[in-house]
Amino acid sequence: MTSLFGRLWLSYLAVIALTLAAAAAIGFGVAVKRARSVNELTPSSFAQPARTALTTGGIDGLLRWLVEERHRHPELQLYFVDQSGRELMSRQVRGRELPGVNGDVEPIVGAPNGPTYRMIVRRTQNVAVTLGDFLLAPEVLIGVVLIISAVGCAVLARFLTRPIEQLRSGVRTVSAGDIKARLAPTLLCRRDELGSLARDFERMIESLEAMIVSKEDLLRDVSHELRSPLARLRLAASLAKQDANGGSAGEFDTIEREVERIDRMVGEILRYSRLSDGGPPIGSQAVDLAELLEEVVGDAHIEAGEAQKSLEIVSSCPATVQGDVALLRSAIENVLRNAIRFAPKNGRIQLRMGLAAGAARIEIEDDGPGIADQEIEKIFMPFFRGQESYGAGLGLAIARRAVLLHGGDIRAANRPGSGLSVQIQLPAVARRPLGP
Repeated sequence: MTSLFGRLWLSYLAVIALTLAAAAAIGFGVAVKRARSVNELTPSSFAQPARTALTTGGIDGLLRWLVEERHRHPELQLYFVDQSGRELMSRQVRGRELPGVNGDVEPIVGAPNGPTYRMIVRRTQNVAVTLGDFLLAPEVLIGVVLIISAVGCAVLARFLTRPIEQLRSGVRTVSAGDIKARLAPTLLCRRDELGSLARDFERMIESLEAMIVSKEDLLRDVSHELRSPLARLRLAASLAKQDANGGSAGEFDTIEREVERIDRMVGEILRYSRLSDGGPPIGSQAVDLAELLEEVVGDAHIEAGEAQKSLEIVSSCPATVQGDVALLRSAIENVLRNAIRFAPKNGRIQLRMGLAAGAARIEIEDDGPGIADQEIEKIFMPFFRGQESYGAGLGLAIARRAVLLHGGDIRAANRPGSGLSVQIQLPAVARRPLGP
């Protein structure tokens, strides 16, 4: 049998059957041992304890001892007959003699200055078989237990396998392409391990759906971003063909500019894809963050000057981080270029760097229009663009991925009045002392 239900059911039945068989074997062994011990008893075996009970407690003591022996040996009956032939408890003597009795040996039990009794020991048994005796027979009880166990095990096995079948059905539905399929609410509401597994599966499906939607949005946005410069390229090429008298320099400049834009966009897409998929392992070297920040700002001065915007480092301090220089440079550059892009003409971009609680913190501020509060977290998502459609919308997404790969964090917040502030936080390492 290959189904989990059948194997569980048979396993439960096998365990119960073995348990019953072991219990029956033990009970049979105990019964045989008890029967042998009873067969070895003789009336003289009870004589001395009976005399002691009668001597120390009188008639009441003998009666108490008789009750205790009745519980100890339910197969036997002990009778005490006085000299007049009257039994102590007015019972009629019945039953079989013990196998160990020789002839009519019946011990005399008495106490000094007290009554004496002739002790008779008999082994009793039921001769008539009633309906109760039949129902209480071991074979009948074992059959009833097996039937009840079989039904109970079937219910238990079904209880365990039904949610697994529901999970299997959900997995098959999702694997068939229906990513919006969801599990039954009754399965999700379970408070046991199967319910936890179902909820984990549900979260996995939701994450998978979000990833697929993100990939679809990515393809749609990439297609849109590439279509616009390609259309301008076709238009510029057409105008250049029409102007055969050397007056097509402007069109060729447009073609060159759009080709550069497409090349830059494809490069950003490839870089983000490599970072998102893990890519090659990042470098691990000590990086002087203050020096790196000055280099990035120095390179960005030209771009800021052409846009008639000022760029300055307001405060800085020595800080060392462990990581990849190229990735860290890319993260800072992308944030800085974003600030330069959105700062107004004659605007100011300010950078601050400090150390706090073992972390290096870089803050880049601009005095641009800022961003809507509900879109603050979205600016680090790929292909999100705020006020302008320039670029592929991957700069901040690449910066965030690079910072996370270094165990850091990046956040954005609107400044009071206007402008945006982006904070990059990276774990700092102790600086090695110079010299021997």
